Amino acid sequence: MIDIYKYINSKTIEMYLRKIKYRFTTLQALWIIYQSDKINLIEKQKVYLDIMKEYDNCEFVKDKYYVKDVFKEVKSYIDKQNKDITKFIHNNKNEYYTFKTYYEDIDCDSSTMFTSYEKITKHLKRYRKKSKYEITTCKECDKYVIEKHIIEDSDTHGYIVLDKKANIVDISTEDEKMSIFMELYLRFPIPFKSGDLVCFATDEKKEPYVFIEVCYENQRIEDKYLDGFDMCVRCLSIHEKGYIENEHYNNYMNLEYYKEPIKPRFKRLKAISSYLKGKIPLDLLLNVNTTMFIQNQIDGYKDAIPYIEKIKKDAGI
Repeated sequence: MIDIYKYINSKTIEMYLRKIKYRFTTLQALWIIYQSDKINLIEKQKVYLDIMKEYDNCEFVKDKYYVKDVFKEVKSYIDKQNKDITKFIHNNKNEYYTFKTYYEDIDCDSSTMFTSYEKITKHLKRYRKKSKYEITTCKECDKYVIEKHIIEDSDTHGYIVLDKKANIVDISTEDEKMSIFMELYLRFPIPFKSGDLVCFATDEKKEPYVFIEVCYENQRIEDKYLDGFDMCVRCLSIHEKGYIENEHYNNYMNLEYYKEPIKPRFKRLKAISSYLKGKIPLDLLLNVNTTMFIQNQIDGYKDAIPYIEKIKKDAGI
């Protein structure tokens, strides 16, 4: 029997669904594999096929989008992926490849151009073995993106994303259309309550947020009018300039409880969390917020103090 739970990106949600012995629908099982960061593209294709052996086939209806045979649609999706990969790897004479490296969402472009996919992948294998990377802050790159270009216009004509081990995890092409997975809006039970400190499992930096609500959960909008981009969550965060942000983030199934020590910039989130959970009154929250905002602004100028003092001294003041 396939262990669908282990493919969920969030350890918190994985453990919660295991605890309540949640049973996935066919669409939910397929979608979890689609969005999983734990396996590469080829491994996903294998699990899709395994799910088709264990789960019942179904139809999918959403507004004007109708799929009578979901398994047939997923097989077509797999077939297109493989054709796209083959087309991407086999280039014409007027095409060339470049690559980018990523570490914690910081990207570094390589100016080197390669005339074949084989040459660029060989280069990446040597590149990965180096003790130092081109990105000065990089200890180990999270992913590589190989882009395909045409000499006539130099624009990007599709790309392949590789993981740390150089396995393909995603492919994007010029004729890409929304897959059935992007059309899906699915509801899963999650353990989070308003005021919980959370982070995103797929975020390398693991910055903290205050959970407010899952978008559209309590609104009277039929699921058939929603899609995968609507599986977002509303959270509060602290901008690097110090103000509070109230934003929507995708995807709520990537949420985890935040358990790391909180850095000074984010400490106000603890007060916001306490207020939303009814532990402190509003006036105390507002006082704390104002005080810590001012303190963060002062701390931000500390590095400039020696320079300011030198200018004052030079000016005789």
